[in-house]
Amino acid sequence: MGNARIRNTLGESVSACQTVYPGNEAMIIPSVAGAGGSVDLNIVPSTYWLGTSSQFYVNLRGSSAEQCVWGDSDKPVGNWAPYIFGGGQAKDGNTYISVQFNPLYTSAGFSVSDAYNVEIVCDGGACNFPEGGKCKCEGGKCSVDNGCTVTLGAGASASFVLY
Repeated sequence: MGNARIRNTLGESVSACQTVYPGNEAMIIPSVAGAGGSVDLNIVPSTYWLGTSSQFYVNLRGSSAEQCVWGDSDKPVGNWAPYIFGGGQAKDGNTYISVQFNPLYTSAGFSVSDAYNVEIVCDGGACNFPEGGKCKCEGGKCSVDNGCTVTLGAGASASFVLY
């Protein structure tokens, strides 16, 4: 849909691994934001398979497309990456995008405060943020418990800014 992207202000690349729907839910569709670069995320429209949304496991800094694989508690990549980004369009035409810490990452004892920070920022159009006007995960804590969601009205766009 072209209305959500990753803007990477870090000094290293970061890979986002989209899950395969329909299919085996493997996170093998890579989008890599190079150091100081951006990459569009494939947010699916409401007409996509059974109204399914898009889900991305977002790896640590320094990652590449090769880290879009099944991970485990010894290898925090893919489904064990520190962040989960989500996005989808509802039948009302609004797009909903979200960020949260990955429960697999934290339950394995990895510290989210060791990862980079993420903030969703509106690039243009009507964006509706949660109470407090921010949607970010910074220093190991999200602005809303268990992550947050931003609504993008028709024609709006936003970025997941990594810093």
